[in-house]
Formats: sequence, C-alpha cells, structure tokens
Amino acid sequence: MVASLPISPLRELLAEPRLQRMARFNDDRQRITALTLQRVVDAKRGAARDPRALELVLNEVCFLEMQRFRNQRGLDDEDRRLKGRLGTLQKRIRHLGNSELVAEVEGLVRHYLDDIIGNFNPAVYAFASRAAPVILSLLLSPVDISRSLTDLSQLRDRVLIEGQIADIDRLARKGTLVVVPTHLSNLDSIAVAFALERTGLPPVTYGAGKNLFSNPLLAFFMRNLGAYRVDRRIKTDLYKETLKAYSSVLLEGGYHSLFFPGGTRSRSGAIESKVKLGLLGTTIDATVDLLRRGEPRPIYILPATINYTLVLEAATLIDDYLKERGQHRYIIDDDESTQLTRVVRYLADTLRAEHSVTIQFGEPLDVLGHRVSPEGISFDERGRAVELRPFFTAGGEVAHDEARDAEYTRELSERITTAYRADTHVLTTHLVAFVLFRGLAKQVRSDDVFRIIRGADEPAPLPVVEILRGIERMMEALKRMALERRIRLGAPLAGSRPDKLLEDALRLFALFHTRPVARRQGDGILVEERGLCCYYHNRLTGYGLEGVP
Repeated sequence: MVASLPISPLRELLAEPRLQRMARFNDDRQRITALTLQRVVDAKRGAARDPRALELVLNEVCFLEMQRFRNQRGLDDEDRRLKGRLGTLQKRIRHLGNSELVAEVEGLVRHYLDDIIGNFNPAVYAFASRAAPVILSLLLSPVDISRSLTDLSQLRDRVLIEGQIADIDRLARKGTLVVVPTHLSNLDSIAVAFALERTGLPPVTYGAGKNLFSNPLLAFFMRNLGAYRVDRRIKTDLYKETLKAYSSVLLEGGYHSLFFPGGTRSRSGAIESKVKLGLLGTTIDATVDLLRRGEPRPIYILPATINYTLVLEAATLIDDYLKERGQHRYIIDDDESTQLTRVVRYLADTLRAEHSVTIQFGEPLDVLGHRVSPEGISFDERGRAVELRPFFTAGGEVAHDEARDAEYTRELSERITTAYRADTHVLTTHLVAFVLFRGLAKQVRSDDVFRIIRGADEPAPLPVVEILRGIERMMEALKRMALERRIRLGAPLAGSRPDKLLEDALRLFALFHTRPVARRQGDGILVEERGLCCYYHNRLTGYGLEGVP
C-alpha cells in the first residue's frame, strides 16, 4: 500500500523545507551509530583511570541484565541472544586483557544501538500524513462518510492546536527544535506528530517505550517515522549512557527531537511538577559540543501540553497510582493502549465532541530556560538580550562541566514545569471531576484520597444544586487565574453555564469507560467510579483550588 504511492507527490513532499533534515536520516544512520559508539566507549575509557575498571562496567551489565531476564515475562529473540552472550562473558571476564575488555564494551554498546536506533521512510511519512486524517475523520464521523473523505473540518474541530506556530517555524528553520510535552497517554506521540504535520512544522525523532512496538502495525509506522526504542526495563548505566549519547548526536546533527521529560505517563493524571533530567541534559551536552566546533546551530526547547477530555488508559493508570502511590509498577504493558479494539472504540466514542484534544505549544526557550524571540534571540527575566557562549566558557574555552551543566539542566526543568502549569487547558471533565471529588471529600469529612475513594458507609448522591454552585465558584476562580496567565480555559468552557458544563461532562463520562464515572440520579449526582473521578480531578491539583468555597 505504501509502495504504490505516486512518485510525484512523494518528490513534492520531500522538496518541502521542513522535511529536508529527516529525509537524509537514513543516509546518516551509519555516521550516527559510529559517533554514538565512539562517544560511549571513549567516555567509559576516560572515566576508568584503572584500565581494569572496564571490568566493573561489564560486571554491572551482566548482573543487572541477568536479573532482568529472571524477572521478565518472556524474552524476545534479541534478549535471548544477549542472555547467551552475557552468560559466556561472565565465565571469562576475569581473564580478558585490556583490549578485549574494550572490545566487549564496544560490542554491548553496538547491541544496544541496534535495538535503539530508528529509521525514517519518506514514503511511509507521505502515506501517513495523507491517510491518517482521513482514517481519523472516518472514525469520528461514521454517519457522514462521504463528507469525511472530502472535508476534514470535523477533525479540525476535535483536535485544537494552539501556539505561535509561525514563530516556532522560524526557529525550526534557524536551529533545532526539542519538543517537550506533558505525558498522559501512549497516544501522545501520535497526537504531537499529527499537530506538527497539520501546522506545517517539521517531523521529529522521538523515543518510544519498547512495549509499544509489540503491536506490529503500530511498530511499523513508529519504526519508519523517526521513533527509536527505549527499553525502560534495562537499568544498566551503559544502556542509559548509550541513549543519552544517541540523543546528543541527533541534536548536534540538526534532527528535531521530542522528549517526554516526565519519563513515563502521569499515573495520577496530574501535571508533571518534576521531570527527569537525563535526556533533557543532552540539550546542554549538544550545545557545548556545537559551540566548541563553532557551529551556529542553536537548540530551542518547546514546552507543550496535551489535554484530553478523556484519557484512553485512565482506569489502568489511576489503579497503578493508587497501588503504592505509583511505585507498584514502572512499566505497564497490558493497558488499554495495547488493545486495538479499545483504541478504536476510544477514538470513535470520545473524539465526537468538539475540542476533545487540545495541544498547546508554549513559548520557546533556549537550553538555559531563557525566553527566545522569533529571531532566535535569548532574553533574561529583565528583558535583556543574552548570549549563551559565556555560560559555557571556562578559562576562555568552551568546555563541559558536569556540575555546572547539571545545574543548568535543573533550572531548565523548572522553567518547563512552570510552562506546563500555565499552558494547561482546563476541560469540562477536569472541572466537573474536581468539584465532584471535593464533594465526596465533604461527604466523608476527610481529604485522605483512599478514604474518599472507599466512600462513606452509606454513600449518597451529591446534590445537584451544590455541584452547580461549586462549578460556578470554580469558574470564577479559574477565570481570574486565566487573566493572570496561570492557566488556560479550554474552548468548551468559554461562556458556558454551570448546568451546561455539568451536562456535557456527564455525557462524556458515560463514554468509553466500562462504567460511567458519574451519572444523574434524581436531584443528585452519583459518582460510580471514584478512582476515575480522582484521576480527572487531579489535573487541577496544585493550583490552590482546594480552598475555593
């Protein structure tokens, strides 16, 4: 199907400036692999003052990987080969000479890279960019198929994309973009890719959990659209450093990238208040190396929020969060996103409402967290133009400094999480779930999450009149916050009355999930799924709204 695409549309697509970088990715793969391998091995050798210290590196890999193999349910062919290799290595590691130790480290890094590195097929991209909107439109408008094939306006109504797109596009042409979105669902990377394509912004490379590649159809598209595999079950330092080096090499090569700095999906449904610094720190590493080589290709950080009225995996995620407060499991490989029928039903059910998904591209930042103008000029908090080079210079030379760069990365992470809170769109389900959950807290006379979810000894519907009053007061508080640019009001909330907001939320709560989150019962609202109510309520935690009367 992909191979039958006409040549002229493909050439026309590849001629677009936004695709010129990714179009050369496959030709550049050998260089990317070789440079990543060299960096990781050189870093390990440089850190090992005692040549035999490489033996410790290999011992750690053997120990942690064998432990993973024992605990992992089922091994794929790659893991079985690695297990056999490490079993042999364990028996002979003490007898290896220095050159043999280096060769073994190189071999393991190459093994990891073979599993990690992605691909970009222009023909697949051309097919996906043209077919995806039509397929989604058919799913969202099954009654009006003839119109769906020719008019995609209904899809545009359901996925709202906001931000200074023209300014972002100027920066993408001047430097390298790193999109850093919030993370709620395994559909996030698809949602961002759709937003980039629809707004004419360039495609990106991105890391995706290896568990997502278990679906052959999804794996085919991800593998050919710039995704690289990230196996979060692998805990070895060698693997983590290989991932970081690969990311740095991509950025230095000018490949636009996407990171989910939260690391994994938000189990609670709340906005990330802290992010992981590993991959984010590669933007600093790449900047230093570019400055040292005198290459004027700046890296720009683009925060983004992804906001859903309903989340595909909400039931599984909140259940995981409530078990040991998110520590019960780190990798979920059996949630709703792995079941194609559930994904199709989710799309068909939840995306029928206008603006069911809102993607907000925030204000671009440089790698130090400074605001960046459309011309690529950095400005500090006082509005003064800033040059980055002096921040990375020591003794007159640009150089890496581990402690300094770690602090820069931490400051950047704080700017990103601040942007997340300000750019989050409050949607109907968030608002109503927040009011309902606060009502449940009053009912049990406790703010303890687990007691609220267990409920009162004799649970009763929450009075509609009180819920409407709570919605009205929340809207007043949210409007004040929106004026202060501390949050954004989603499109469905604009100008809506409390009764209309409640009605819309109850209608949405009755979609997709096995049982309605909440439903009308006489003059009251019965919350049937308190865990899910907690999940959607959590989107508004941390704003101080709990004190709204």
